Amino acid sequence: MTAHGEIALHGLLSVDDHELVAAASSAVTVRRVNKDDFSAEGSDLRGVVEQSSSIDALLRGAYEGDVSFAELSRHGDFGLGTVQHLDGEMLCVDGEFLQIRSDGSVHGIAPEMLTPFAVMCHFEPKASYTLDGPLTWEDLQQQFETISDRRLVQAFRIDAVLEWVCLRSVPRQYPPYPPLSAVTKNQTNWKAEQVVGSIIGFRFPTTLQGLEVPGIHLHFISEDRTVGGHVTDLLLRSGELQVQQLSELHVEVPEGVHVAAADDSDETAEAIRRVEGHHN
Repeated sequence: MTAHGEIALHGLLSVDDHELVAAASSAVTVRRVNKDDFSAEGSDLRGVVEQSSSIDALLRGAYEGDVSFAELSRHGDFGLGTVQHLDGEMLCVDGEFLQIRSDGSVHGIAPEMLTPFAVMCHFEPKASYTLDGPLTWEDLQQQFETISDRRLVQAFRIDAVLEWVCLRSVPRQYPPYPPLSAVTKNQTNWKAEQVVGSIIGFRFPTTLQGLEVPGIHLHFISEDRTVGGHVTDLLLRSGELQVQQLSELHVEVPEGVHVAAADDSDETAEAIRRVEGHHN
C-alpha cells in the first residue's frame, strides 16, 4: 500500500491498464495480468484473489471469455462467476466446478468450457464461527461486517442448515449480446426450503466497485448437488462460517474486452445493485 492509501500498481503498462485501478483506495494490491501470465500462475499463489474480466465488462455484455475451467482450476479450489455466453451461475467448492442453469438444474463443468467472468482463490480460512439461528440475510450481513476488515477482500464459506433460501440464475445469451440489466429482467427465481448445503462467496471493498461487486456476493449449492444459484435472500437455522482475508487481486482481461477504472459513482452502484439482487 502506498503512502496515501492508493492501490499499489504492479506491471501496468498501457493507458487502459492504468485506468484499471485509477483512484481506487483500499489495502488491496491490484495487478493486471495478460492471458499468458494468468495461465502460468497457479497453486503457489496464496492469499491472492484471481479474477477473469470485471463486473463492469459483464454489465456491458462481455459474455465471452478466454479462460478455460482447466486453467481456472490452477487458480484455486473456491470461487464463483458464470459460464461462457452467461449460461447460468457458477461456483467452485472444494475444487468442484458447478453450473446452475436458468431452469434450476445443476451440472458439472467440463475442463474445456470457458468463462467470461470468474473469481477464484485457494481457500485457506484463518477463522471460523458458529452461527446460531434463526438468522435473516440482514442478520448475516451484520455478522460479516463485525468480522471483516472493510479495506480487504474476504472469502466466506458457510456450511449451513437453511429454513429457506431464495436463488436465481440467468439464461444463456446469444449475439448481439444485451447488457446484463436486460438479461436479469428475464432471470429465473426459486425458493428452496429445509435444505442443507454450502454458501460460498466474497466481500469486496466498495473502492473496487466496477472491477468487482462491492459488498457481499454469495452463491449456494445443496449438499446433494440438486439445488443451487445466486443467493438473493435466506433464513439460516444454523451453520459454520469460515473466513479468509486476502490483500491482493490479479485481474486477467480477455482480448477485446475493456476493463475500466474502479468506479464509485452512484450510477454504477445502482446498476450493480439491480443486477445482483436486492440484498447484494
